[in-house]
Amino acid sequence: VWFGLPPTRFLEILEILVAELPSPGRLLTGWHRIMTDQSDGQFSNRQALSAENSEDSREVFALNVLRMGGLRMRGRVVEASEQAENLRSQLVTMQPLYDSRDGWVLHTAVQVGVTAMLAGDFPRALAHFTEARMHVLVPKFTFLTRDALSKSALIHAGFGDIEVARMLLARAEHISRTISWVEEHLDLYPDLVAALTADEKPESALFVLEGIDLQTLGEAWPFYVVALYRAMKAGGYDDE
Repeated sequence: VWFGLPPTRFLEILEILVAELPSPGRLLTGWHRIMTDQSDGQFSNRQALSAENSEDSREVFALNVLRMGGLRMRGRVVEASEQAENLRSQLVTMQPLYDSRDGWVLHTAVQVGVTAMLAGDFPRALAHFTEARMHVLVPKFTFLTRDALSKSALIHAGFGDIEVARMLLARAEHISRTISWVEEHLDLYPDLVAALTADEKPESALFVLEGIDLQTLGEAWPFYVVALYRAMKAGGYDDE
């Protein structure tokens, strides 16, 4: 549902469920708190999204995913990265030949990779994205495989091998699309990669960056800032 509905619509439904269900449960209330709370204090306490007393391993896992997401959304990427490693230990070894967990292994590999990426740990991020790329394609979640490829390309474009970045993007283009709102976010990556690799053409990079819809940047925003900074620096716009 999260990947299938626009986040604003998802929140509307969530608010109705939390308000009208007699006992909405920890997962629904946890999602609601993460999406509506304006402070970051509650996520410094593990009890904020407590799963310690749950006997349901799936609920424990989901609550830990939410805790990681809550920390990450508030810029607390180092703590989110620590939580991400706890998630990895809860999953069995990757099974790249089939999907026995309805996409959860694939989803977790991507999300842990994103958390490591935002924490600046690029080698670990690339390792987790590689895990996701190894996983068999899940038809309803093909965008997660594209996400792993695209974010790997972004890391290489900014801080690694430019040719590898272009190769990864080319692979991502051959993966079938879905109707998820995530697709619009991923469509920005070729432009970001182009801007990051246009070292000798700063004006071209600035033109590309000017056309990017900032509302769909999502968690690629640090790379947008890096690309913008490099293009301005290369173009002689030192004050800007």
